Amino acid sequence: MSLDSLTNTPFKEFSKHAVPVHSLADYWYCAAQVTNRKLQGDIETPILLEGRRLHEEEAEKLLAKLGPTRRIKVTTVFDAMLLSYSNIKTLSRCS
Repeated sequence: MSLDSLTNTPFKEFSKHAVPVHSLADYWYCAAQVTNRKLQGDIETPILLEGRRLHEEEAEKLLAKLGPTRRIKVTTVFDAMLLSYSNIKTLSRCS
């Protein structure tokens, strides 16, 4: 993709044809979640609920380190790329 097409392609149009990141990242995010989902289906078991609670607890700690959040409008693919770059750069400073 050229810079011109990145800046002119609406993000909503691009995302219609994209594979959701969560589909690609589920295994690397939490292998136990993927295994439990395969074994037990998409039911909310006590193990799943506890895992979700622990993940949320960790996310809240990380977000607290980042400080206040702000809403960013993403209209093009390039906007999404810049936002991802900025987020990764910010997160790398927190770890």
